[in-house]
Amino acid sequence: MFRATRGLGSVFNPSRGGASATVLGSNRKLEAWRASARRVWICWNALLASPQEGRGYAFVAYTAALDAEAAAAADMAADMAARG
Repeated sequence: MFRATRGLGSVFNPSRGGASATVLGSNRKLEAWRASARRVWICWNALLASPQEGRGYAFVAYTAALDAEAAAAADMAADMAARG
């Protein structure tokens, strides 16, 4: 049977040998960017498949997804620049 040698406290508390808060924050920002990039592709495909009468709404959703992806990318870039 598997026995953990360290408790969960070491995973969530950086001072006890777990992942640092900086790494966790960077991973969250990367995942946020990846999710927003996936949303861009979903909205793009929906725009391509939309009928003429629904194309305006699909375009609005696509441009909103692009804005969200750009914001997530900028947030991730600022985080990386701050770390040097």
